Amino acid sequence: MEDAGWALSRLNDGASTATGNACTYRYAESSRAVRLYLIDSAVSNDSGWFDANSNLTFAAAESFPAGAESSEFGHGTRMLSIIAGPDCGAARGIPVELHSYDIYNDGDSDASNLGLLVESILRATTEHEIAQFTDPDVLGVVCIANGTGEPARSPALLSAIDQALGVGLVVVVSAGNDSADILNGNSVEDIINGTADAYLPAAYGSARDGLICVGATTSENTRSPLSNYGEAIDLDAPGENVLSFDPDQPQAGQTSPMQGTSPAAALATAAAIIELSRQPDLDPAGIEAALKERLHAADEVSLVQTDDDLDDDGAADELERFFGYSIDDPASVPGSPSLEVNGEMTELSFTIAADLWNPEDPMNLSDSSAWRLLASTDLQNWTEIATFIEYGEEKGGRLPVTALAPKGGELEMLAIQEGGSAVHRAIPSGQRNAADEVLQELYETQKDLFPEWYWEILGLDDDGLVANLLAETVTVTPTTTSGVYYRIEIIPNP
Repeated sequence: MEDAGWALSRLNDGASTATGNACTYRYAESSRAVRLYLIDSAVSNDSGWFDANSNLTFAAAESFPAGAESSEFGHGTRMLSIIAGPDCGAARGIPVELHSYDIYNDGDSDASNLGLLVESILRATTEHEIAQFTDPDVLGVVCIANGTGEPARSPALLSAIDQALGVGLVVVVSAGNDSADILNGNSVEDIINGTADAYLPAAYGSARDGLICVGATTSENTRSPLSNYGEAIDLDAPGENVLSFDPDQPQAGQTSPMQGTSPAAALATAAAIIELSRQPDLDPAGIEAALKERLHAADEVSLVQTDDDLDDDGAADELERFFGYSIDDPASVPGSPSLEVNGEMTELSFTIAADLWNPEDPMNLSDSSAWRLLASTDLQNWTEIATFIEYGEEKGGRLPVTALAPKGGELEMLAIQEGGSAVHRAIPSGQRNAADEVLQELYETQKDLFPEWYWEILGLDDDGLVANLLAETVTVTPTTTSGVYYRIEIIPNP
């Protein structure tokens, strides 16, 4: 994600202090779906903004008490945008199934919110148990990016949390934003221990493994002045100017910054979703431990991290999956593709995971992802090129593949796209005028496959003759005598 903002980019590199438009974020991808039980205000998608993330499914929405009509949508919508929004979501590469629980319909008193919080956690637990009857391996994370001012003891709340953890639900809670006012009636003991220990549900962060209490940090990797602190906090996440979607300004996209431990909890929830999708066999305590193993330690804070190299072997998980290697075995590392020039063709040899290979449509894989071959002469500007595929016999879960591409020199090609699939024809060096002939041949052989307007756009008249060639031709001129560099690009499941 380009121009992702400092908060998202800090999830990739906790040591960084970069801010501004140059910050990017590389989000993890996995095909294992995770249920998100968002206990907050209601969520709105009236603008259709969330539709841009096809990984996100709106599965259910309930109000508490039962039958109440939702009236507040801002906070919950923003939390979802930070977790799985199309432009600012940290877990946008994971299939997320949203179950939204609105607990802000019965006044604003802390006592009523605590009761509704308990009720909604129990509801999530029940829903998850029911789902496990049809899918024993269903995964789920509960996000509670809000709190109450109730005394930090509630047997009913602790019992509800224990039941959620017992059915495999990871529970993420915010630490609270009361640090700026420690003289608010807390006891001296509470102030010494840290204000997070004085509020619910944050206070139980240190009491249960799998219940993750999240503090907030600034862009300087210091604790946010708003953030509660203390032994109850398990980890920290960015909580200053975190980009989110504002439902009151739908045209602006993710332009509304958020402050505090709410967005921090949302980012930590996204990290938990990512980890659970990639390691579905872990229980809630195991997910908390896995997140803590990769924390970046700074002064007084420990930032949650997400990465795309689960086994830390130097090879990105996406590449290991594509080439057919293990993502959790440091000894299982794919080698570089080999390259050999034969005559007028370049042969690139590598492997593809056998369970991904689709012999009927080699460029589109069985998990709905795709791959393509690109060429460059300067390692800066890349052009997709025509590719011919040969493949061998499967061995060890991997299929040998040889991609044949034009050798290099001056490479000219014609690219025609329709319905998301590309038809390519390589034009030999020095034969630019052959573009007209290639287009004519395409029309004669494929005129029945595409509507008439398609050919008109390409500049053919009613008789199929080239009237005005509008299709773009790309010339690649090598800067060295060695010719062209090649790269494989993997296109994720949309």
